[in-house]
Amino acid sequence: MDDLDAQLRFFHQQLGLPLSWPARDEAFARYAWVNAGNVQLELWQARSNDDLAPTTVLPCVAGLALWPHDVQASREQLVAAGVACKEPRAWRTPGADGAEALNFTNCLIADASGPACQVFFCEWGPHAPIVPWPKGQPTAERRQHMAAALAQCGGGAVGLVGLRAVHLESPDPDRSARVWHTITGAAESAAPGVALRITRGPELRVAALVFGVRDLARAGAALARLGVGTEHDPGTLWINANTPRGLRLGLISA
Repeated sequence: MDDLDAQLRFFHQQLGLPLSWPARDEAFARYAWVNAGNVQLELWQARSNDDLAPTTVLPCVAGLALWPHDVQASREQLVAAGVACKEPRAWRTPGADGAEALNFTNCLIADASGPACQVFFCEWGPHAPIVPWPKGQPTAERRQHMAAALAQCGGGAVGLVGLRAVHLESPDPDRSARVWHTITGAAESAAPGVALRITRGPELRVAALVFGVRDLARAGAALARLGVGTEHDPGTLWINANTPRGLRLGLISA
């Protein structure tokens, strides 16, 4: 994205979604995490977007991070099944004692990725120096805590309960479906409880994220009060639907 402050005003101040990682200003980017229950939205304003394809329209989903139970074992399973992956890469920074400590290990799933969107495993170290959550907290426990935090605030202004679908465009939908079937065990699943919709498009990219809400009519009324423009499809309320080449955000009844 090109304006982190504007996105924070929308997601955090207007929609009332909690922050799971408060905004930080680093030499390479400004970023923050928004808590959407079963997914954390990393809002990322890079100092340079030279790594993105020239045709990329911001804001976009530049990456999908998947949580593996074991990053090396997950990679080995995919490679054995014929899905190309890069070697895992660990990122370390000095801890409180000055010694280098593991923050996270990423592993790019090359066959599921493209210039406009990278899909990768991300495994956080239990004592990562940079994280805002308690040191030593297991990933499963952290995810439960974040989901509970969203529930405690009622899902914000729209009653959001979590991500329900990822809409993916691909130049070769059949191939993408085969790759995702290998990753998740189902061609129509991006993660447990999250559907994957693959349609043909000129490049591999995430075209839309669809979230479940407790009551779609009430969510629409709340957005109207906030002055947020919407457009209706049968069963789906689209936010900012007049930007067809940018990222679309949809709401459905949970």
